[in-house]
Amino acid sequence: MILELDAGNTRIKWRVRAPSSEIVRDGSCQLDEVAELCANLIDQALVRRICVSSVLFDEKLAKSLQGCVERLGEKNIVFAKTLAACGGLTIAYVDPSRLGVDRFLAMLAAFHHYGGCILVIDAGSALTGDIVDESGSHLGGYIMNGLHVMRQVIVDRTDSILVKEDAEFALTPGRTTEACVSHGALLMFQGAVKELVAQASAVGVARVIVTGGDAAAVVSCLSDCDLEIVLAPALVLDGLALWAESCA
Repeated sequence: MILELDAGNTRIKWRVRAPSSEIVRDGSCQLDEVAELCANLIDQALVRRICVSSVLFDEKLAKSLQGCVERLGEKNIVFAKTLAACGGLTIAYVDPSRLGVDRFLAMLAAFHHYGGCILVIDAGSALTGDIVDESGSHLGGYIMNGLHVMRQVIVDRTDSILVKEDAEFALTPGRTTEACVSHGALLMFQGAVKELVAQASAVGVARVIVTGGDAAAVVSCLSDCDLEIVLAPALVLDGLALWAESCA
């Protein structure tokens, strides 16, 4: 079986996938928990190979996985890389290595599952949107602050404002400074999402594929959208599986 890890900016999503593609287990963890997770799954004979997607591959992650490398062997642990072409998808960047592997894998899975003429939105720490045409050509994309980062930017730059992490986001006018910050962040987020869709519609996009921790907020912003909206929470992990099978 294969352990697939999607290491983002804040958390690691994981799943154990059988050769039949059945998902045996899944969950999420912090970076400092990944070594124990891997060790436990290896001890239970559930994992013989590990595939990793990491937007921030650093020494800490490498150290966390070192024990797994020693037990499984280097050839059984692979790190996904953005490629110029894979699975019918062709990347627009002149230097494909400059495109984040999470965006690449999300597009790869979206194109494989839903075909072209799509906008792929990943709403996490960053809000990204990428357009893929009918032939699988990536037409380019956008990167902006995600919903929580939009709010945190103001908090970080203003000593007198303190907003709790679980503070409610809403579109109604706020009646405290803290509420105004949270509601203003959602207003900006909604505007960004709707403009992403407008830009995509202008080039013939017919379907929007949404993933990421704030995917539900994106879907809510598009409640009046004429395009088909698809929620795909495991999109990056699905792309990682495709990469490992076809392009590794």
